Amino acid sequence: MSDADPRYVYSADGLSLTIKKRIEGMLKSTGADLNNVLCYVISDLGDLDGREMTFGDALCGHTYGGFGTIMSLVPGHLAYYCPETPGKHYFLFRE
Repeated sequence: MSDADPRYVYSADGLSLTIKKRIEGMLKSTGADLNNVLCYVISDLGDLDGREMTFGDALCGHTYGGFGTIMSLVPGHLAYYCPETPGKHYFLFRE
């Protein structure tokens, strides 16, 4: 993912325990866990674009693939990126 600042890009497949705990801590402060945190979705997939839904539901809706999607979980601090083509998914995380 070359368009984002590499200091804040983390592969969803291989999150270090430290980053995972920091993300969980941020979400805990909102009263949610990763699957049920409410997120805003920006997507090429019309059924998802512009909607607020839980992160778990947004991921399930994106599993058909072929559409670029960004899910904003904690505005300004945590987002999730799914590329248009099959490939790595990323967390964008800044405290």
